Amino acid sequence: MGIEFSERQMKILYFLIENEHTTYKELSEQLYVSTKTISKDILILKEIIQKMPDVQMLVQPKKGVSLIGKKETLRNLLSSHKINIADSPEDRLTYVFAKLLNTNDSLKIQNLADELYVSRSTVESTMKDVRKRLNKHGMSLVSDRNGVRIKADEKSKRRLMSEVVNYYWGGFTASNSKTDLLDLNINFIGEANNFLNKDILKKVAELLNRYMNKTQLKFTDYEFQTLAIHLAIAIERIETSNFLSRSNNSEEEISENTLILIKMIEKAFSIIVPIDEQAYVDIHITSIEKNAMNHDLDQTKLSYLDMGVELQELVRIKLNEFYPDEELINNLVLHLNAAVKRLKLGVNIYNPYTDKIKYSFKRSFMISVDLLEEIEERFCIHFNEEEIAYVTLHIQSLLDRYKPDKTKVILVCSSGYGTSKLLEQRINNGFADMVEIEDVLSINELQDRKVTDELVISTIPIENTNFPVIVVSPLMLGADVRKVKQYLQLNEQTEDAFLNLLDKRFCFFTHQIKDNQVNVLNIITKKLVKENYAKEGILEGAIKREKLSSTAMNDFAMPHIEVDFIKKPVICVYVNPEGIDWDGTLVHSVFFFALNEKVKPELNKIYETFNEIASNHELLANLKTSSSFEKLVYILKEGL
Repeated sequence: MGIEFSERQMKILYFLIENEHTTYKELSEQLYVSTKTISKDILILKEIIQKMPDVQMLVQPKKGVSLIGKKETLRNLLSSHKINIADSPEDRLTYVFAKLLNTNDSLKIQNLADELYVSRSTVESTMKDVRKRLNKHGMSLVSDRNGVRIKADEKSKRRLMSEVVNYYWGGFTASNSKTDLLDLNINFIGEANNFLNKDILKKVAELLNRYMNKTQLKFTDYEFQTLAIHLAIAIERIETSNFLSRSNNSEEEISENTLILIKMIEKAFSIIVPIDEQAYVDIHITSIEKNAMNHDLDQTKLSYLDMGVELQELVRIKLNEFYPDEELINNLVLHLNAAVKRLKLGVNIYNPYTDKIKYSFKRSFMISVDLLEEIEERFCIHFNEEEIAYVTLHIQSLLDRYKPDKTKVILVCSSGYGTSKLLEQRINNGFADMVEIEDVLSINELQDRKVTDELVISTIPIENTNFPVIVVSPLMLGADVRKVKQYLQLNEQTEDAFLNLLDKRFCFFTHQIKDNQVNVLNIITKKLVKENYAKEGILEGAIKREKLSSTAMNDFAMPHIEVDFIKKPVICVYVNPEGIDWDGTLVHSVFFFALNEKVKPELNKIYETFNEIASNHELLANLKTSSSFEKLVYILKEGL
């Protein structure tokens, strides 16, 4: 038919095939582009599809887009369609990786530019990203008069190969019929078509289907994908005498299920799989054996896992304030135990939803970063963003299950027994369904009491605390009732919780050219320390967090810091319409979350409002025009 689609247009069509109806806004959020860009793509697609006899695209103003007719015709067309043009920076980056991995010779920059139909300067810009990605994985790009080439060991090369294949992975096609197997959907671009033999990959997938039936092991789709790609690459590399070797000399026994798979591979591909290669396959299989679908694990059995006791203790301590339940402890420790074992041997799993998870569950992602930072230090490993995203799903499930109980209250009264009993009675009468009075103390007794997440209601002012305090009259009059109601958020708009944390002193507006992450964090944290809102060390802490996982998302970044560094809660905002280089991503707005225990009751509302801001492309675009605190607040209020 001679039809050419861009990758984004193919994604739009696949989304329409799978969904009855969509809107420009939903598509823009799915693909991280503006609604204007989506509108242009829809016009092109509508013109192409209207020439097809049995399927049509219906575009209705203010209602959205849908497909009418035989969607299968379109699905068949897309499945056979090859994307021939690397039309995005990520496409070009992955194409160059595939090209570099396909050869031991050096590549000329100009030749790459000619193949990609872009300028030499565009490829040179791509090569900067190539160097950065390689350095991150402990590899390097060597330049000489002959061009550029990769310098890396076998383990690093395979990891990069997996990234390339994962990039082109289009998921599975499944069937209701038990006799049909999972089918793969991969579209390589140009040179990438020579990167990995897709017949081998298809044969591996068929073999894994038979293996699942034989062993009765249940795979998640990402486990199937990760193992299929690992095996396909391993088989090709073994056939060319490129072998993996373990970094340590441990001779752990290979599991029975792994040996079954190895025998099937050796028979199907007529190869001998070396023992070190078997050990890497064993990491995948033992992890699958212990996943939630194959392992009925209760809390008492966690101790039988290699690192079960230690991980359980870490999870309980780090997540204590979120009241981790048995379901979270079981599933998360099970996941982390397998993850630590994998990462010690440099084996990562692929997560196709990383960007969406990070974008949609921002609070849970931040909590996961805090937890995994501790585990990284304990076990000397590194969690990449894809690994963090899987942990985020466990945390998000906990937060979705968690329904906060009554707010725990400590009363502090200095006016004698009679007035303290009156105050206690009036609070119980007015807020019985919302608060639980834990104790009635004098100010001296409070000083000896460790306050964690309780609200202190006091008849005298208390300064220099790291817990929330509401000062009331012993008689608990109307104004006092309103104070408690406001704290319990009975009369507060959702967005107020966010907007009330903005402060003119901590909003920065600049047109600085070549602005960058370190400069922005330096300006914000220096001001926080100067105004006595934060402790020394906050800058180093924020930079450390960014190294673990960049907080850049689309056009903004949202760095954060541990609560221990924050004396007073505030949200700092930094705007630069010229752009900020945030570790390789260009952003124009930065929201620095300097929060502590005092805003814990409002956290859900704060993040709910920020999610609205982050998903509103028009609002984010308007933010770039703000040059004062007043205009910033006006734009936010109008957008919300």
